[in-house]
Amino acid sequence: FLLCLLLPIAFSLNMEATLVEIVILFYLMLVSMLLFIEFKDSLETVLLPVIMYTALLAAAVGLYDYLALLVGLPRIFPQRASGEILSGFRNAGQAGAYFLVIVTILYPLRFSSLYDKLSLKNKRLLNLSLFASLLFLALSGKIAAYIGVFVGFLGYAILKRNTRTIVSLSVLAVLLVVLFMNLKTIAPKMYERIAYKYETRVSEKLRGDISEGDFLVTNLGRAIDAFTERPFTASGLGAFVGPYGEHEVHSTYFKMFGETGLLGVTGYILFVFFLIRLIRKRVSFSNEYSSYLRSMLPFIIGCFISWAYTYHLRKREFWLLLAVILITVYRGLVETNNENKTVNPGT
Repeated sequence: FLLCLLLPIAFSLNMEATLVEIVILFYLMLVSMLLFIEFKDSLETVLLPVIMYTALLAAAVGLYDYLALLVGLPRIFPQRASGEILSGFRNAGQAGAYFLVIVTILYPLRFSSLYDKLSLKNKRLLNLSLFASLLFLALSGKIAAYIGVFVGFLGYAILKRNTRTIVSLSVLAVLLVVLFMNLKTIAPKMYERIAYKYETRVSEKLRGDISEGDFLVTNLGRAIDAFTERPFTASGLGAFVGPYGEHEVHSTYFKMFGETGLLGVTGYILFVFFLIRLIRKRVSFSNEYSSYLRSMLPFIIGCFISWAYTYHLRKREFWLLLAVILITVYRGLVETNNENKTVNPGT
């Protein structure tokens, strides 16, 4: 994938920007690889609890900062915009995208057999951090994250087909509806922002009422222009800003076409294809790790749908998710090999 992005660098409209983007991706891939190496034998004892603590801390900071603004207490991040749940993120979109991935990791863990391998302390931590993550995600106003998590929950309910799952999802849906019905009174600025995002991101598009100069339509349209003009290399990764617009392409898939052309698209498709192939081969195993992977699959699909609106490859949480997936696959293979040796000692 990196080679497909790097080889046509001589044809980039901004070689320096392209090189910086590729170095960033290389760095993130190294981080993901190091996470695998460091935690491949301690997924449920170290890595997953660290993710839980991190999510809980990030959610707590964001919620505190918002409440502190309302009651006049000092904020931890005073420079962040008012009326938004941000925590340490630069904007609510980043926060929502992050917690979509966190829910993708934690919710399947709670309802798979891998949950039984957690210590009592970590089970309690998981329940608390999952609740905080869902609450933070609900208040983030990130429409793409809403769509991703909805697809994940729906796919999970269809996959499991049991009463407990349907009841839990129904209760969650009712709580979210009640929350938003009262949000205008509790937090009017947050309500206005979420309502505005829904109107401009979803409602207008469904009605076909798209104004001239609409950001998303213009942004994606220029990505198509870049691909049409230079189909093999497009603008070059990171070189879109300037020649084609003031902002980078606001979608992973359109960004691949508009900034990397057919070469980058080919690399990305191969990258995703082999990842899905790897997961598909392991979900049929009968152990706790395969159970976790099966439960995670609908949420992974939800993430890929959400990433049609956001660019996920530069987000650290994607590479964290990738490391968790690969460690889960690895642990499932180790568990299966151990079971085979127990049944057939001679092998």
